[in-house]
Amino acid sequence: QLGMQARRVNFDNYALFKREAASGGYRVLEWEMGGGGPIAIAFNLNRRGDPFLHDLFNDRRFRIAMSHALNRDEINEVQFLGVGKPRQMAPPRGSAYYSEELANAHIEFDPEKANRLLDEIGLTERTPDGFRRRPDGRPLQILLDTSDSMGSQQAIRLIATQWRAVGVDARMRMMSGPLINQRRNTRQHDLMIWWGENEKNPIMDPRYYVPIGLGADWAPDYRQWYGLRFHDEALGEDVPRGVEPPEDFMRLYNIWDRILVEPDAEERVRLWQKINDIQQEELYTIGVVGYIPQLILVKNTFRNVPDNAIYGFTYRSPGVAAPECFSIDEEGR
Repeated sequence: QLGMQARRVNFDNYALFKREAASGGYRVLEWEMGGGGPIAIAFNLNRRGDPFLHDLFNDRRFRIAMSHALNRDEINEVQFLGVGKPRQMAPPRGSAYYSEELANAHIEFDPEKANRLLDEIGLTERTPDGFRRRPDGRPLQILLDTSDSMGSQQAIRLIATQWRAVGVDARMRMMSGPLINQRRNTRQHDLMIWWGENEKNPIMDPRYYVPIGLGADWAPDYRQWYGLRFHDEALGEDVPRGVEPPEDFMRLYNIWDRILVEPDAEERVRLWQKINDIQQEELYTIGVVGYIPQLILVKNTFRNVPDNAIYGFTYRSPGVAAPECFSIDEEGR
């Protein structure tokens, strides 16, 4: 009954949509995603309630190990029919902010390196099931929280399976949107898996590079501190201020503050490359596969929709596709 739909039209159903297009009276368009990939893995650097996991997630060796434990080629074939490209969370090709080094950082499937890094951290003891033991003797378990409205569920299950192969008891947990928000607000989530978004112009939405905005699930306390740091006098005593980041982490915010007031576009790009360099070094967020198109379903009687455009929340799609020119022709002329 719809003329056009894109939101929540997941690539999981690509084959179904194509098979039923002729009999269903619609066509399937493939728009360019404005983001670096449909899956973003964000370990919670501000994990509360478990000091061991807090320290573990803040160890860059752990994040790098988890990236090398991913078989991105397998995920690409199983979930995305092989149309994607393994890559990190990074601005895509064609973006002024693109970094080949960041896109390809730590994406090799190398379980030996992953195991070596995990051993180096001190996670050498194993349970009879082969899972690594925490210092308290319990198996190292990590919950992969994601929304029940998100696609790519086969990919998330594969991520959990591949991490279990290096001794981390990873388990996918699907939750509703309100519960996801509740977990985020208490800072008790291990990690969030969400859509990549808007990296083509990351200055419009830097959530995966600099923790700003509600989507920055990897450092929610730092995000809150940054947003409220100049408002102490106006806030009541009961308003949480977040947590001030350590000096090393402040590099991101210092660069971002300069970008916000820089009038020259080329200089903004140069400054952003410094953020790319930090992300390449620290791997605060982890990408899986990129360059997956966004499927757009368009009824045959719904006219003037372009075959390609940029899709993304920040771009206010389908606003970039001249919707003022869309029309309905019920007779199909």
